[in-house]
Amino acid sequence: MKLPLLKRSAPSAAGEPSAAKKKRPSLKKLLALAAAAALVIGLGGRTLLGGGAQAAKTGDGGYTTAQVTRRDVTAAITGSGTLEAADSYNVTTLLEDTILTANFEEGDQVEEGTVLYTLDSSDADSSLEQSEISLQQAQRSYSSQLEDQADLNVAATAAGQVWSVDVEVGDEIQAGQTVATIRDSATMELKVPFPADDAAGFSLGQSAAVTLDSTFETLSGTITKVNGNTEVRSGNVQVRTVTIAVTNPGGLSTDQSATAAVVSADTKGPYVADNGGGLTLPFTPTAVYVDGALSGQSQVKQYDVYYYNSGLRTVWVYTDRATGTLTDLSPSKTAPTSATVAGVTYSIGSSTASYKLSSQGQFSQGDVVTVLLGMDGDIVDVVSAQNSETTYYGVVIASTKAASSSSTSSSSTTSAQAQTQVACSDGTVRTFYHSGGAQSVGKLVSVAVTQSGTTLSAIPRRSLSGTVNSAGTRFAGYSFADNVEILDTDGDGGYARIYPSRLAGYSLTDDDVLFYSLDSTGSIDCLILDEATGDTYTYAFVTQATSKTDGNSLSGSYTYLQNGQSHSVSGQQTYSVKVGGARLTFSDNGSLKGMRQLSSVNLTGLTSLTATAGSSKYALAEDVTVLLRDGSQQGYYPTTLSAVNSTDYSLVGWYDNQGASAGGRIRILVATKK
Repeated sequence: MKLPLLKRSAPSAAGEPSAAKKKRPSLKKLLALAAAAALVIGLGGRTLLGGGAQAAKTGDGGYTTAQVTRRDVTAAITGSGTLEAADSYNVTTLLEDTILTANFEEGDQVEEGTVLYTLDSSDADSSLEQSEISLQQAQRSYSSQLEDQADLNVAATAAGQVWSVDVEVGDEIQAGQTVATIRDSATMELKVPFPADDAAGFSLGQSAAVTLDSTFETLSGTITKVNGNTEVRSGNVQVRTVTIAVTNPGGLSTDQSATAAVVSADTKGPYVADNGGGLTLPFTPTAVYVDGALSGQSQVKQYDVYYYNSGLRTVWVYTDRATGTLTDLSPSKTAPTSATVAGVTYSIGSSTASYKLSSQGQFSQGDVVTVLLGMDGDIVDVVSAQNSETTYYGVVIASTKAASSSSTSSSSTTSAQAQTQVACSDGTVRTFYHSGGAQSVGKLVSVAVTQSGTTLSAIPRRSLSGTVNSAGTRFAGYSFADNVEILDTDGDGGYARIYPSRLAGYSLTDDDVLFYSLDSTGSIDCLILDEATGDTYTYAFVTQATSKTDGNSLSGSYTYLQNGQSHSVSGQQTYSVKVGGARLTFSDNGSLKGMRQLSSVNLTGLTSLTATAGSSKYALAEDVTVLLRDGSQQGYYPTTLSAVNSTDYSLVGWYDNQGASAGGRIRILVATKK
């Protein structure tokens, strides 16, 4: 159906409405037109949405209706291109050379690693050889660098004591330069001139008796070298220098001097003096040495041990002996080579002594015996304590009580027995087995040893006061016997053997002297002191000292150097000390009990025996500790007295100020390089 087109009339030229008046259609006519338009639109929509039921077009251009159904609309996008391999690789060579072989063709199938070409190897072999040479050189260079790296740590090549430090932190050094000197002081050497004719007869390994000039102590030595050159000295005396090695018992230093007597092959002995001190000699002696000191034959007593040399017409006499309970034989009772008497072990130095102490001899473990000691300190003979009764004086340093045994008593039955260690006036600690109870530490006692047993008794204090003369030979109106025994003690069980020269010039009070005894000539042969010298104390250098308070709790931490070893202690206990010298005290169990600060002084001069501070002079302790202070690192290192001086070093001395009458000696010396 066609809808009529409605045309609007053109306006007049004047723009006014036309002359014919426009007629408004009626409402009824408008409704009819709207209904007809709706019908046309509905028919057209059905045609566009058709496809469910067939819609056929009539021959005259008409349409038929069909059932409408819902379907999916699918869109397809298409394109075109060329097929290629997923992966493609270019094989390239890393070298520039001539191809020798090609083991494949186009179209061949290959696997990973298949060799495709072979190149000329002559140039590559040459390059490989050069690379190997370069590698070897690099390895040698690397090893050299490792050695150089290791050489950055300069280590001690041997054990010993640092004798001198020759460089400081920050110094530039050269290869081969000495940076420090280390000495092994375990063995000391003594070089002594002997008459050339006598020295020519010496042999390496031959024994020698070395006597210290300061203490008259005798040590055993061995000849290690005899100089083949003869020197002519004053008086036209021809001598040869003999080097003698001496085992250091712990107190020897290069500041000490000594004399030596060589036991030549012609020396006879040991022998034991008979009743009355008689010597059996094939000659009249021109020299008699008793315990290393020139003496006379009249000083020889029964049971003294002697040696003689007919060619030198000289006699050497030794008075050392020990009396006590024989407690051990080693390695066996059948053939012993060492024996323990009064808690001290001695080597057996003669067949006579070995037989007497063996299971075939007259003595056995548990017996009280007296052993006679020769020039080397070994046992040369054994006698019954009944024939050589001995009394010791000293102080108790330890005591316990336990059941006896076959090695501590000659009785066949066991019984309660006290075992007491006594520091005797000769400086030797001996162990005695006796009846009674345990003794208190520090108690002054006498010990009488006889064949019938050992008796330990307390002795009353016997005081004396006065001044020791400058020669160290007299005290309080009495002379010192040639073999006087002096012992200084303290209440903590400390003790020290003292020689008369140590007391020379000092005044001692009644409080300083615990006991003394006189020999048959009225000379002092035994003197026991009570903290008179300060030599019994333990000294150390404190390197760190801190204390702090946490609420009501007080704690401290301390580090100190003692005998070259560093020790640390911390806890609730605090001490009034700072970095510097200190005196230490210990409990019976070995734990630190107390610290007391020493006094310090800046020194301006130094010798091997004394130090000065302006016009004041201080004696050095014989065992003075010398420390080298590293100013940059605040470290302290043990060294020796001879390695420092007042010219190149700033010196600070720490001396004991604990009230000892013969004290006030510098115990610790600290040196800092200027």
